[in-house]
Amino acid sequence: MKNCPVYFSDVLVADILISFSGVFTSIGVNLMRIANLPHSRYAPFITSIPYLIRLKQCLCDYYAQQHPHTSKLVNAFKYASSIPVIFLGHYTKQESNAIVFNSVTKGDLVWHLWLLLAMCNSAFAFSWDLVMDWGLVRMDAAHDAFIILRKDLYFSDSLYYIAAVGVNGSLRLLKIGSHLYHVHPMCVDVAEIVRRWIWVVFRFEHEWIKRSYSNTDIELQQQLAAFSNTANEHHSVPDL
Repeated sequence: MKNCPVYFSDVLVADILISFSGVFTSIGVNLMRIANLPHSRYAPFITSIPYLIRLKQCLCDYYAQQHPHTSKLVNAFKYASSIPVIFLGHYTKQESNAIVFNSVTKGDLVWHLWLLLAMCNSAFAFSWDLVMDWGLVRMDAAHDAFIILRKDLYFSDSLYYIAAVGVNGSLRLLKIGSHLYHVHPMCVDVAEIVRRWIWVVFRFEHEWIKRSYSNTDIELQQQLAAFSNTANEHHSVPDL
């Protein structure tokens, strides 16, 4: 995996595919239904494909670095933990017109296990969005406290960020709520796509800020090196 570089554009595409996984699953299942193929059992496998792609990217990113950071493995675990949620959710969701699911009563152990894993996975992913992907929550080592909003913001009004956090969390809960109450699958898919595009905007903003600071640091180092070389030339003693 050391020779498989992962670019930022690849990450964005894979994450967008994750949000479209419900749409892809509906299309695949309906095509198999038209062809009179056994379709219901393949739904979670189709849904899992984008998560597996993103999992592979995290592992490639980890092993490609000379000094791997554990955050890459934590991110990989985030996507790996989604797989059991997908398969257990396949057996807990009520029947819909788009996908045929096996119905399990809410008193069943499998249902409670799915609910626990789904809540943990959603809370983990939501926290990762705020801390790592959007970089909104930072730790102030000097004062030993959390900074909710980072100092460098592209949008001047902080309400944009507060609204984005609220929408992100609410739409994640909607996805879980679709297993508890009757919500049309199309509404869930559209809500997830909207959430993802909001995520893309602030993820792109955070990456742009990080790269801006990185480029500034490189330029500053180059200027300091050039200044140091010039100073050494002026102070050098000529050979006699």
